[in-house]
Amino acid sequence: MEWALRMRTLRAWLIVMLLLHQFHHHHESMACLEQEKMALLAFKASVPWTDDDDTSSGPLATWVEDDDNDDCCSWERVQCNLTTGRIIQLSLNYTRYGWLPIWLLNASLFLPFQELQHLDLSENGFRGLADNEGIAN
Repeated sequence: MEWALRMRTLRAWLIVMLLLHQFHHHHESMACLEQEKMALLAFKASVPWTDDDDTSSGPLATWVEDDDNDDCCSWERVQCNLTTGRIIQLSLNYTRYGWLPIWLLNASLFLPFQELQHLDLSENGFRGLADNEGIAN
């Protein structure tokens, strides 16, 4: 009887360990979609940085494409769906401090984000929208 109980306990622990391993492996292998990563980099490139802005330590400093930092789900201000790898939240408030130079928002940069649920663009000093850049009519 005691041996049967030990075997059931051992089997339960093995199942739990396998499930944890699968979850961990799945989470680590899930990366953001290439089109969404390119859209984030395009957004960063659209920011009218000034000579006084230090883009290597600023609010989007982790948004770089290199071998060490290829998964945009790990970038600051980005939250992804763990199942699909799609971006679900972007916190882009205070991306650009100050009000000059003039920044027109290119809303078409956000088209690739099909699962986006929350977008915070507050306190950026946008002066308007860019004219249909990249949006098909």
